[in-house]
Amino acid sequence: MLFNSGAYLGFLPVVTVLHWLLPSRARTVWLLLASYFFYAWWSVPYLGLIVGLTAANFAVGIAQTRFREQDRFVVAVAIAMNLLVLAIFKYLGFLEELGRRAASLFGLSSVPAVVDVVLPLGLSFFVFEFIHYQVDVHRGYQPIRDPIRFALFPAFFPTQIAGPIKRFQDFDAQVMRRPPFDIALFVDGLQLIAVGLVKKIVLADSLRPLADSVFANTAAASRMDALAGMIAFGFQIYLDFSGYTDIGRGSAQLLGYRMPQNFRMPYLATSIRDFWRRWHITLSSWLRDYLYIPLGGSRVGYRRTLANLITTMTLGGLWHGAAVHFILWGFLHGVELAGQRRLGGIAYPAMATRFPAAVAVLVAWAGTQAVVMLLWTLFRVSLSDASALWTRLAFGGGTSLLGQPALSTIALIVVAVVGTELFLRAVQGADLWHRRWYTLGLRPVSIAGASLVVLVFTVNGHTTTSFIYFQF
Repeated sequence: MLFNSGAYLGFLPVVTVLHWLLPSRARTVWLLLASYFFYAWWSVPYLGLIVGLTAANFAVGIAQTRFREQDRFVVAVAIAMNLLVLAIFKYLGFLEELGRRAASLFGLSSVPAVVDVVLPLGLSFFVFEFIHYQVDVHRGYQPIRDPIRFALFPAFFPTQIAGPIKRFQDFDAQVMRRPPFDIALFVDGLQLIAVGLVKKIVLADSLRPLADSVFANTAAASRMDALAGMIAFGFQIYLDFSGYTDIGRGSAQLLGYRMPQNFRMPYLATSIRDFWRRWHITLSSWLRDYLYIPLGGSRVGYRRTLANLITTMTLGGLWHGAAVHFILWGFLHGVELAGQRRLGGIAYPAMATRFPAAVAVLVAWAGTQAVVMLLWTLFRVSLSDASALWTRLAFGGGTSLLGQPALSTIALIVVAVVGTELFLRAVQGADLWHRRWYTLGLRPVSIAGASLVVLVFTVNGHTTTSFIYFQF
């Protein structure tokens, strides 16, 4: 069930109304049933996999408290169990393909493909939340002993498929409090949903065909096509994913729950380090807490610290997809992070002393965004196609794939998004944004306006498309 579908826009009001009509003690069960129905809408058999994985992690979490002397072994088994399930569905095909390529290099006969499985929706996010739970129980946090509350933690439908990646301590504390109805939180949730739909339906889906036309013909693209295509995809994936997150967080707020923020104006970042503090924040913090720090973080010497950064980001790239270009995307981000750490956190140090502060910031911003957009190419296509597009960007040639209307559309959306984020940063913390009259007065106006824009696009024959991060 897509957040931008008619089915969800019918499902959410029913769940919300019944949630608030039910006695508070029954709401947890209701939300769990609704969340399982939400997942079963896509696949009933794979719902069984999720339920089984949930039951196994619940049992292992309890077992950690009963076998404290062997808890290191128990948590290792739990992590291995979750990673094994993820590997079976996400990486066996990749490993088989690598084996086939290696065989062809040595002149060995190729064997037919035998791995053909569909990746269950949200499995990567389920696994990361389960691993976080097991590691934190091992670190001394008390496990969730109520099976219904535990099952709701990973299954909660607003964050079920593509995050944000929750921490069980924060989420379960809200479940146990049985949050009361909060009109300000509810109205803010409606606004988040309306804004998220605009991001997805109006903006991201307008950029999608433009990016597709370039990335489907990388060898034929002109220099302007290559530049415009990279920027179009960079903003498409941001608007698509942050739109999904907004709708999910807004849906949770209609039910009285607060979910962690996942984006903080990433295209205002002035260094790669700053970018990863703003982009997919819950994944960045997960990688820091459960991979980078356990590897030794920055406590193991200078060279090991740089290696830990590169290893963490490379594995982060592999988590996104079982392909060489995802691994390379993560590796290069790790190299950038390591390089900036070596420079003391300054992205472009020469600018800091030779030019005024405003110029230095502008150059740092432009350089950061250029690197991010170039590397997004690896997130979208194979290394060979990315190389072809980079070649066109550097040396020109090719034919024009995008006309002036398409280029104008991309430029308009980029200016609108960056301009809006600059405005929001400028007024951040102003009294206006915290006054109750703003919540109860101006927010409904923005909700109505955003809803009208979505309605116009829908009536004019807009085609519903899936969210990009569903494939991860």
